[in-house]
Amino acid sequence: MWNIKGKICLITGATSGLGYHTAFELAKQGAIIGMIARDRGKCRSLADRIRAKTGNPFIDCFIADLSEPFEIRALVNQILNRYDKLNVLVNNAGARFLTLRRNSHGVEMTYALNHLAYFQIANELLNMMQNRNQSDNARIINVASAATADSPGFYDLRDDGDFDGRQACRESKLANLLFTYELARRTTDQMITVNAVDPGYVATNFNRNNGFQYWLRHLIAHSIHRNLILPRTGARIHIYLASSADVEGETGKLFRNTQPITITELDFSPEASAGLWEKSEQLLKNIFNTADKGNKNKLPSDQD
Repeated sequence: MWNIKGKICLITGATSGLGYHTAFELAKQGAIIGMIARDRGKCRSLADRIRAKTGNPFIDCFIADLSEPFEIRALVNQILNRYDKLNVLVNNAGARFLTLRRNSHGVEMTYALNHLAYFQIANELLNMMQNRNQSDNARIINVASAATADSPGFYDLRDDGDFDGRQACRESKLANLLFTYELARRTTDQMITVNAVDPGYVATNFNRNNGFQYWLRHLIAHSIHRNLILPRTGARIHIYLASSADVEGETGKLFRNTQPITITELDFSPEASAGLWEKSEQLLKNIFNTADKGNKNKLPSDQD
């Protein structure tokens, strides 16, 4: 029977919103928490707060800019040096960039952070997830959305004049789902479950990087929706999928609240998800191989 106490849980974007409340509640249940964030000082401060309020001393901080593949590679090495196994990975960090921005390798930032980081982190930590107690499933939880684009056209980078930040975000959410379904198919014989969550319209810091437009968005949203979901409430589905015995063995699904939902009008075929996988894998290979041809910079799936 699944019990989160003593299990190692990594959470990206863990210093605010959904990520922080997920870390806090899982720590209350006795999990070993790895908080992944960009701001070292903020992470340490919030880790101290979680320790003090929960009485759980096992809270670690890992620092990386998840839009940068080499920083993710360094992050994975830190995690490998700290832990010998991994039970739960929550891919929660994300953003929406309303104007075109690229990371240091020329990848559009929404795609880099919202999808490519999920893909890289999960792939590079799979071996760790296979090291856990084989009586339990390991769990990967990808924060996504049912509000996606209807086609994965953003995988080929667009020219500056064609960029639409809102569309890019919707397409990254479609990528989250396609990636979830494909990874679930690839891990069915490894006792690793992979699911996506749609937390709903949550009042978080998502989109704050856009400055004034962030505040305008929330003003408009509040006037339309009136009751935005609080982060503490929105995080319940993350916590449920990470800690509940009810979802033992459930994989390849999109959850809203505690129930799986289906989006029937979009193409989630194996061909579509495999196509995204191949393009994502090739993009990372190109980034690493351009910088360094050595084995140390290849994805685990490429190593002998």
